[in-house]
Amino acid sequence: MRHVHSRSAGDRSGGHIRGSSGPTLLAVMLTGLALATLGGCQRSAAKVSSPTQPLREKAISFDDLEFEIEKDADFKREMLTPAIEAMDGTRVKISGFILPASAFKQTGLDRFVLIRDNQECCFGPGAYIYHNIQVEMEEGKGADFSDLPVQVEGEMRIKPWFGPDDKCYSVYHMTANRVSR
Repeated sequence: MRHVHSRSAGDRSGGHIRGSSGPTLLAVMLTGLALATLGGCQRSAAKVSSPTQPLREKAISFDDLEFEIEKDADFKREMLTPAIEAMDGTRVKISGFILPASAFKQTGLDRFVLIRDNQECCFGPGAYIYHNIQVEMEEGKGADFSDLPVQVEGEMRIKPWFGPDDKCYSVYHMTANRVSR
């Protein structure tokens, strides 16, 4: 069995193929050079691909989204921790409850507010702005309302939402591809 090693910046091994003889490696290199010369490829070096693995969501909780802010204080992006900033644009899964006031139908929800617990204390005036996530379903996907905990999977973004009074009521947004109980 052959093992292909790609060369990284700190690797001095030359990116060779173990278990192969010199002529075999030379033939592979010459074939790549010939294709590049004839316009058969854009790069002269062969690109080694590995089997693709499905994207896995990182499990997080609402505790991971907390940062220092007083209730009803003005939000500033600088308040976010480096760990929270690192989540921006990553795929996550998080459990919470669908805010009933944000669900206008039982099935096929295309957007809703996910809150930390089943009390309606987590959204609106007086609530911590990190205890909710504005969820928007991917195109063609929908969620069913539940008063039980749900797990939401998708891409997390830092995208503050301001109400008509210019106060920030939510810091996080998620484009979800799956909602399950």
